Amino acid sequence: MGRARASVSAVKATGRPPVDRRTVVEATAWRFRTGAPWRDLPEQFGNWNTQQAQAVARARNAIRQDRPQPPLRSVPRRHTPLGPGL
Repeated sequence: MGRARASVSAVKATGRPPVDRRTVVEATAWRFRTGAPWRDLPEQFGNWNTQQAQAVARARNAIRQDRPQPPLRSVPRRHTPLGPGL
């Protein structure tokens, strides 16, 4: 059991650090409230390009979730045997 604990606690720090979602929402609200371009985002929100990319990704994800799903077929297809009487 001690061995399993050691492997769980050893988390690798590879890749980019995650972006704080609250900061993205606040930066998006600031941008739409002021009407300013993303490049004029104050430093307190972090890199403007990161915030803009995250806001666009969240908007695309929301659009995908709002799309209606294709309806399920209520009547199953009937299998017709191949033959001369078709």
